[in-house]
Amino acid sequence: MQGAAKVSSKRVNDRCGATTRKGPWMSEEDEVLLEYVQRHGPRDWSSIRSKGLLPRTGKSCRLRWVNKLQPNLKTDTLDFFAAASKVESRDSIDFLMLEFLDNCL
Repeated sequence: MQGAAKVSSKRVNDRCGATTRKGPWMSEEDEVLLEYVQRHGPRDWSSIRSKGLLPRTGKSCRLRWVNKLQPNLKTDTLDFFAAASKVESRDSIDFLMLEFLDNCL
């Protein structure tokens, strides 16, 4: 198994004695998070852990949803600076900035 990287996760006990998982997300965790959001909507992230669904913090769940799993997430946009370097007019650069910022929000 040359070149195979070992993916490690870290389990940490918080002050209440509960175990929190840190590190890369597993596909099973993504499925649980997607199912939770389909049922309850993208809110009340801390209840995912308190209900025992995932050993992740509410902040970690929210960030995973916003940055990776959200259905309307735009992933095909060009890097702003690469696109701006190919544009000549100021109007086009302004348009690119609006598109880029829209994707960030």
